[in-house]
Amino acid sequence: GATAPTASTTQTGRHQPVKTNAKRPRGATAFDTKFPSTGVSKSLTHSARSIFRSLLQRAGLLPHARYLKFLIQHTQAKLLPGASTYPHRLVFIAGLPKSGTTWLENLVGAIQGYRRLVCYDPQNLLQEHVLDPTLLEHIPARGNFFIKTHVEARPEGIEALRRHGVPTVVMVRDLRDQCVSRFYHVLNSPSHRHHDFYKADDKSAAFAHCVDICVTEYADWIRGWFQVVSGDSRFLLVRYEDMRANVKGEFLRVLKHFDITLTDREIDAIIEAVSERARKGSSLYVRLKQGNNTLRAGRIGDWRSHFSSTDVEHFKAAANDVLLSLGYEKDDMWQIGATL
Repeated sequence: GATAPTASTTQTGRHQPVKTNAKRPRGATAFDTKFPSTGVSKSLTHSARSIFRSLLQRAGLLPHARYLKFLIQHTQAKLLPGASTYPHRLVFIAGLPKSGTTWLENLVGAIQGYRRLVCYDPQNLLQEHVLDPTLLEHIPARGNFFIKTHVEARPEGIEALRRHGVPTVVMVRDLRDQCVSRFYHVLNSPSHRHHDFYKADDKSAAFAHCVDICVTEYADWIRGWFQVVSGDSRFLLVRYEDMRANVKGEFLRVLKHFDITLTDREIDAIIEAVSERARKGSSLYVRLKQGNNTLRAGRIGDWRSHFSSTDVEHFKAAANDVLLSLGYEKDDMWQIGATL
């Protein structure tokens, strides 16, 4: 997802080293316990995990490693003491790729008592943005969990979420800015299937290709979920731009939807902790791969500096209805810009 904006507030000070099994200090966030200060860079730790994951994938062992993690999580839930803290055993986040879903995931993940679910997905359907209904039947015996995915709004998946009573947040973004974000993501991802094409000299053709994918595949993604959200209160729509404008207000909407009650102090601490993590950089591995130490910011309205007149007309013809539905435009008279 898009990078969380860094907070402008003054830092409250570094967290002191704590033991992972220590009782959470009053006023501390889940980040204090989940990510204790050890003197070892979190970015380096994340980088090591990313590299290890890549090696497992190349060796064809990633599915086996995932299944092992799945078994470990379920075994821990059976053996370790502790009950579910919140009403919903499982909450679900479905986000448009490059829409800031990771930002929301980090906020939810910082809630004390919630853990990311290791999904039972033997066919690796989540990688194809498909929710296997049986995945929702394999929840550990105790505890509260969340899932962040980019799954499409397919009937079987939606029916399963409703049947199991799983509250769901759907995160979207202005598809034009999402297109720009995706373009640079592909440029900085050598393993992506379109990387070589986008790195070629003809950037206008590469960007036009990106626009075409967004107004077809991703526009359909939004249409599917918008139809679901419009007619069912169990699904909540969150816009990336609204989170940028008022992160606390939108986070409160998400918490209410998930039936999670936190104090103002806890909410503020979570937001600050996530912003602090974003300031330091989420992954040294990613930053080195990009050739610098700065992750691209999730700018609003950045599409105006990238879309050509041809891109604008193509977008209007194929996906203007998406902009209207989500409230990004009132008609088809919008214009823009400069060529790439």
